[in-house]
Amino acid sequence: MTKVIVIGGEKGGTGKTTISVNLAIMRALMGHDMLFIDADKQRSGAKFFDRRNGNGVKPEITCVNMLGKHLNSELDRLSTKYESIIVDVGGRDSVELRSSLVAKSVTHWYSPIQPSEFDMDTLETIEELSELSQSYNPNLETYIILNSCSTHAQIKTSDEAKNVILDSFPTLKVCDTTIGHRVSFKYSISNSFCVVEFEANEYKQLPAYRAQKYLHKASNDMISLYEEIYKEKFYSITEIAENEVFA
Repeated sequence: MTKVIVIGGEKGGTGKTTISVNLAIMRALMGHDMLFIDADKQRSGAKFFDRRNGNGVKPEITCVNMLGKHLNSELDRLSTKYESIIVDVGGRDSVELRSSLVAKSVTHWYSPIQPSEFDMDTLETIEELSELSQSYNPNLETYIILNSCSTHAQIKTSDEAKNVILDSFPTLKVCDTTIGHRVSFKYSISNSFCVVEFEANEYKQLPAYRAQKYLHKASNDMISLYEEIYKEKFYSITEIAENEVFA
């Protein structure tokens, strides 16, 4: 069965495209027939895959740009042709977001937010849109991804945000995985890689005594999120780097 997920929200700058392209590449690395749909007028995801595919980075990801109110019917049609589809929608209440959520083939909406006051203020609108969409698409489940969280052990903003969501927005679910604010995400995107590819390459270049201490925390975050969303075990960084399982 095709798994079609939508990643988007009510606010820009939450890291939705970074999460989307990382999951899409990881899905392809695991051998799944993957389609990435960029439904954002800014085309950030499409531009990234244009660069990646143009640079000859494998696996090559099939990416199309789709806009407009008929996105739902296109998703239902394409869901019969691909094993896995990720829809990256603009960071606002757009016609593309609303249309995608009522597609019968869409089962999950993941909305990344940062644990900040500005992002938390969008949750009421997210919940309202989720409930409206579920009246047309009763199979839809909505999850919040806490992204760009502080990695300092003494700062508990992500835990506090999770508690607020669970207490105040009972129809929304929160992913168990939180994504830390890590510089490897920026470096990997600028090199046309997902973060597990980037950190696996970094690992391979380290001398043995340093490789043993290499923590690859950004990859750990994304692997955890991938496994939570797709219920499929992903390879470890050492397996990717040492055994070249994706070569």
